[in-house]
Amino acid sequence: MTVKILYVEDDAEEIVLMEYFFKKYVTDADLLIFNDGIKFFDFLQHKNGYQDRPSLEGMFCILLDINLPHLNGFEILEKIKNFDNKRIRNIPVVMFSSSDRQSDQEKSLALGAVTYMQKPRSYNDMKKVLETLFSRIIYTPENQLIQL
Repeated sequence: MTVKILYVEDDAEEIVLMEYFFKKYVTDADLLIFNDGIKFFDFLQHKNGYQDRPSLEGMFCILLDINLPHLNGFEILEKIKNFDNKRIRNIPVVMFSSSDRQSDQEKSLALGAVTYMQKPRSYNDMKKVLETLFSRIIYTPENQLIQL
């Protein structure tokens, strides 16, 4: 089964790096990229250019940066966890940030993220992060099949 990773990131270099690693190492996941929170919520709600997108079924995980334009990652996380649609509220959210501040990690978990992962600084670390993401976060019994 193909997992859909909804990656909310505005840094072009980070996006290119993630796309590279997905093409090279990940065979059972699709990467959907949103460069700001407004576009991400439009996608979830079938609005503003996404109203005709087909329904997506399967397992989902959200990789969410903190520093984003329009809405920051904490605001996005809070909106997800208060969403009217229970299926969307229950999508696992992984905060994926370069911040090493303990307060950012604590706030992420308090708002409902399943974990906080610091963006890797090396090629090998990126491989380890993706392995961890797929083994611990995505393929857990709690991550049920849903339709968006």
